[in-house]
Amino acid sequence: MTPNFDPSVLLPPKYEFQYAADNDLQPSTRSTPSDGGFKKCKVLANERVTAEDHFQDTRLISFDNSEEVLSYNPGDVLMVHPENPKETVDLALEILDYADEVLDREFRLIATDKNIQRPPSWLVGTTTTLRILFKRYFDLQMIPKRSFLKNLAQLTKVEMDKEKLLEFASAEGLDDYLDYCYRPRRTVAEFLRDFSGSVRNLPPERLFDLFASIRPRAFSIASCPRTHQGKVQILVGKVEYKVKRMKAIRRGLCSTFLARLNVEDTAFVKIRRGTFKWPSVDRPVLLVGPGTGVAPFRSILAFRGSEENAANSILFFGCRNLKKDFYFGEEWHKIPHCSVIMAFSRDDPEKKVYVQHKMAEKAKEVARIIEDNGCIYVAGSSGQMPEDVTDCIAQVAEKYGGVEDGKAFVERLEKIGRLQFETWS
Repeated sequence: MTPNFDPSVLLPPKYEFQYAADNDLQPSTRSTPSDGGFKKCKVLANERVTAEDHFQDTRLISFDNSEEVLSYNPGDVLMVHPENPKETVDLALEILDYADEVLDREFRLIATDKNIQRPPSWLVGTTTTLRILFKRYFDLQMIPKRSFLKNLAQLTKVEMDKEKLLEFASAEGLDDYLDYCYRPRRTVAEFLRDFSGSVRNLPPERLFDLFASIRPRAFSIASCPRTHQGKVQILVGKVEYKVKRMKAIRRGLCSTFLARLNVEDTAFVKIRRGTFKWPSVDRPVLLVGPGTGVAPFRSILAFRGSEENAANSILFFGCRNLKKDFYFGEEWHKIPHCSVIMAFSRDDPEKKVYVQHKMAEKAKEVARIIEDNGCIYVAGSSGQMPEDVTDCIAQVAEKYGGVEDGKAFVERLEKIGRLQFETWS
């Protein structure tokens, strides 16, 4: 248990609800203005780009940027603020058992401390409702943290629940907590179902003591402002998986939200500058982007392809099957100054082929990029792939570049910015 934690001491709520009579509210107070960098953008297209019989549902989603409210460069990132799935909201509201008049009554949030920030008005409105907060603000899909358990233990009047919650939250109960919450990826909404007696008709102002807020997610932009005018595109792999002890499929909050968007639907998005630092177009580049990691490279290759004096680019792209998940396969050969080398890991049942194998086959081309003062960029999963690619570069440098210590050479490339990574788990 956290030192100095006393489950019998209940702190004041973070917010007070200031309810207003209907005739006190102007229609404009229900709007959600676009500030804080987030813009409400319309969906132009939501296309599945993997085969229907492929296990992975990957989408190319296009947002309307015809008015150029989103200014971006190749390599930048689109931040997306998702909403909870309807079925998750319905589950939580069924358990909490608030009447419709409670869920839909408008109020203003008044912070009880000057250091507490109010939820952003662009997201929930100047005045809001509980129903809006459950849809857009409270993260109902996250795995409950132990702080959530301790806070609920302070609020519950069910003694048996309090004992169990405090046990989960204690150091001694860590294994039980991991077995019950973390390993099965149990969501907050599902957790509430198992402790329904403790949360039914919970004072609404106490909801902020329990639920964390939804955080925006980052996606590399797959479009180029010069060649994909009027739109911003992202490549999104829908996260879905099964775990033991849970019947319902586990789903990623943001990827599910995005995959379910229809044309004309809207989402709150904003641009964040990417981490890649690109060289001038007269320097060659080598790009390694398996899977959805290829997204930022589509952007930069389209840009370099529009420049007459661009040096050669080599893209190593990897996926499972030529006919199932070869992203942008019909585009690559059309890009000037660009060579694309593919690795399909499941097309040959006798041998799995990954990007590092293709790099080894094309070792002389890789060495030439390095020798010509080129830059290397790696994007994708943060698992084994980046390490394997790095080892391959080190071996190429030793064999064809006259380098004695390939590992030290690679570290030097990374230090001076000629080898850059953008990976995620």
